Amino acid sequence: MEKGRHLKLPSVSKEVSSRTYHILSGDSIESIEVPARSACVLIARSECLFFTVDLKEVPSAARRPYIEQQVRKHSPWPRPGHYVADPESAAPAVWIWDSEWLEKARGGLPAGAGKNRLLPETVMLAPGRDGPEACACLEGIDYQLWKGGRLVESRWCRQPFSEEAASAWQRGARTQGVPEVGQAAPRWQPEPWSEPALDWRQLLRDEKALMWGGALIATMVFCLELGVLAAFAIRTSYLEGNIADLEASLGEKLQYRLDAERLSAANRALAAQLPAYTQLEVVAEFTRLLADQPYELVEWEYQQGSLQVVVKNPELDSREVVSRLESGSFFLDARIEPGLRDGEHDISLVINQVRS
Repeated sequence: MEKGRHLKLPSVSKEVSSRTYHILSGDSIESIEVPARSACVLIARSECLFFTVDLKEVPSAARRPYIEQQVRKHSPWPRPGHYVADPESAAPAVWIWDSEWLEKARGGLPAGAGKNRLLPETVMLAPGRDGPEACACLEGIDYQLWKGGRLVESRWCRQPFSEEAASAWQRGARTQGVPEVGQAAPRWQPEPWSEPALDWRQLLRDEKALMWGGALIATMVFCLELGVLAAFAIRTSYLEGNIADLEASLGEKLQYRLDAERLSAANRALAAQLPAYTQLEVVAEFTRLLADQPYELVEWEYQQGSLQVVVKNPELDSREVVSRLESGSFFLDARIEPGLRDGEHDISLVINQVRS
């Protein structure tokens, strides 16, 4: 593992001290000293894939397995790692990366740094305002779209968008305008914006919070005493006769039935969220349709029924590629445009959500 440069940023505030962010990218490690609350290890945005998960119809108990299922669906790697920003929201943002690469990359960290917290680079950069944003990363640019204070779209590029790439991003993000890259250097934060911070010192200075805290503690003590009395009364009532036993048995059976109905409804809601095709099926169909076309796959991004692919071949026949991809019922719409670099082509596809 090759070690990169060591940068130091000034102006440490009173509430934080100088900490080191180690950023893993490809075969290098960048060490950056910033005003922060704790040291951490960051995964460069260039090594992550981004998508959002719609959890509005998913029950709370089923959200974690559903997110893990979506991670496996979107990942091109056999063992993906992931990070979820605000998993309790209706549409959390998710970053995924290759766990096998990460294990090798962390082997080059200084002694003790491997135990530091692991986060995607984006969550330690300043969050954007509502609308499109161009966020400078340590390497490259993250084009983002924010709505209601939440990150809903993100695409990383090594260089600023060309006209063609900007148009493709506007269509994919369903927004107007592409932001200019105004900030040349990353704006590092002392803590991740994806997780609300709890400042105990501020609470101790807040007299109203202390009063509410004291009232809460007194209420808890009072409720505990009531609970002890209630438990004694319930035990006495339980021992009074077989009638109470029978009622408890019937109530338990009724609860089982209600739990089964709720679980069935949750399973139906979860099944409705599953995509028509897995990412493996999408890869297989794409490869089959372009079997006779020589190309090099540069980028693959599949999310929410759409597919963005970047291939390299200066002599690629665009009309033939579009004709082949639209020849079956798998892809409903296919568009091809020149890519960011010479010889590259951006292919946009819409996946048919109904199995034929």
